[in-house]
Amino acid sequence: MERWLWQLKWALVIAIFAGPAIAYFSFTDSQRIERVMANGATFTAAVVGGTIERGRRGSRSYNLELGWVDAEGAPHHDNLDISSSYANQIFVDDYIMIDTAEIKYLPAETAEPVVLTADAAQQIENDRWMMWLGLGAGILGLIFAPIWFWADAKRNKRDSDIDAELARMRGQAH
Repeated sequence: MERWLWQLKWALVIAIFAGPAIAYFSFTDSQRIERVMANGATFTAAVVGGTIERGRRGSRSYNLELGWVDAEGAPHHDNLDISSSYANQIFVDDYIMIDTAEIKYLPAETAEPVVLTADAAQQIENDRWMMWLGLGAGILGLIFAPIWFWADAKRNKRDSDIDAELARMRGQAH
């Protein structure tokens, strides 16, 4: 039990830094998706493949492989992470049920991943949820980590005071 509490204390310290970082990256990703959806060029991509990765405790992540040709005729190949709600629409028994997908991208930002138009709203919603989760984790860490360290220091001081008093009492007995 004590080891678990020690790990939780340090998890709160990590949350102080990791929470805002997660919030920032989620915010910038949602802004990128909104910018691409508003100003991006629309293309139809061929669905080359897709994967379902099963993680620990039953979690799943979904990936869609797309091949497409841009306005200049340059071929592209992208692997996109997709939301579980969209994956439930296009995967049946681990098989992809679509041949093409509509995508958007900004020609000026070819290094950035393309946006799958059918999944954009869910991706933005997921990013916003992660943003609030990250902010909440950071705030909880900021509030509870110092309290936890203070309480630990106070308990350790009390324990050392008791040990000193017992040693003094043993010294008087002899």
